[in-house]
Amino acid sequence: MILDQLRYLLRRLAAHVREACQSRRANAEFAAYSLILLALRAEFDVGVYNLNYDDLAISAWPEAFTGFGRGGEFDARGVHRREEWGFVYHLHGSVHHSFTDPVFPMRWEPDLVAGTFEDLGFPYETMASDFKPVLLTTLIAGGFKLDQLLVDPFQTFHASLVRHAHEADAVLIGGYGFGDVHVNRALVARFGLSRRAAVGRPRAVVLDRTSPGCGRPACVRTCGPTR
Repeated sequence: MILDQLRYLLRRLAAHVREACQSRRANAEFAAYSLILLALRAEFDVGVYNLNYDDLAISAWPEAFTGFGRGGEFDARGVHRREEWGFVYHLHGSVHHSFTDPVFPMRWEPDLVAGTFEDLGFPYETMASDFKPVLLTTLIAGGFKLDQLLVDPFQTFHASLVRHAHEADAVLIGGYGFGDVHVNRALVARFGLSRRAAVGRPRAVVLDRTSPGCGRPACVRTCGPTR
């Protein structure tokens, strides 16, 4: 009964986010976001890890590599062997993800309006650690995130996150509440507090929520190698 309710809620969540993504295309805030991303790409080799399900980053940067081929199939080897940046990876799933094939189930559907989406894989669930039933879904939501990450494309994207955390010369973190232990561990592995870890530590900028009376669009915290 609980899994049936969870299946229903996950399908409704995916449908809701897809509708929201379609309605924001004329949004002035999205235009400003696109300009910021364009400016960053002009100065840096950029890779984006999106922890949400929306398509804001890929809409602002449609030529970015998503980990999926032109036919929509997931290219795990292409992600693992990729040396260049220029990517947008959806670590927790995307509104463009859909289950369509029982062998290679997760695919990329580019058209949110005309595309056909199935947000639950078949079989609908699998057993994770401690024999917990975990749903195969296009979006990682709710509890047991670490167990849900064990299937592709999520496992491949997380492995890539750990690697890029060590390769990056600078890190920009925006809109993240530091509530995902698997992301925090990847960052701590690179930004450890020991003196040894501080050697060569990249610059990091954290965009936080606006504080009352701050007078700025967002609060900015900059962490350098000496901190």
